Amino acid sequence: EPVPELAADPRLKLVYVGSLSRARGCTMMLEVMERLSPDEAVLYLGGTFNDPALELEVGERLALGLADRVTLLGRIPPPELPRYLAAADVVWVPSQPDRQYSHPTIPTKLLEGMTMGLAALVSDMPGRGELVREEGCGVAVPPGVEGHLDGLRRLLAGRADLAEMGARGRSAVERLYSWEATQGDLVDFYGSLCAGLA
Repeated sequence: EPVPELAADPRLKLVYVGSLSRARGCTMMLEVMERLSPDEAVLYLGGTFNDPALELEVGERLALGLADRVTLLGRIPPPELPRYLAAADVVWVPSQPDRQYSHPTIPTKLLEGMTMGLAALVSDMPGRGELVREEGCGVAVPPGVEGHLDGLRRLLAGRADLAEMGARGRSAVERLYSWEATQGDLVDFYGSLCAGLA
């Protein structure tokens, strides 16, 4: 069951849950939200800050006019995460280019959102961009403010398509990224790693 007070908001509901840092796009998301009108979208930010100075900066920005469209959720216990994701329309994965994210990766948070049937808005970086495009489950955009703002406007214009995008994402997780879909390959992989060690 979704968190009722979050799900009830009529605006486009975006959710980000994870470490709140600049490299993961925290300040970039705020810049995008500042450029939207308050009645278009709301962002639910879950997680903890990796830097007290960043936490202070975010608090100040919310106090200066973003509190009507950005809600800080704090740390969400893992058993409660599905309720928060279910209250949203879009999972936002706005990672910024750096050494860690230059390698092909599919973030766990993206797969969690897809599992819950959310459309995805992701930085078009190795791994995640290809997945979102191939599965048609959201929008992959250049990783800066302009790219994410454009992607968000495209999702706003196509709100009627979000449920279908989310369904395609959920199907992709079931077919390709679940334990049931990958267990045979993983068991074989670990078997080949351990061959000859006994």
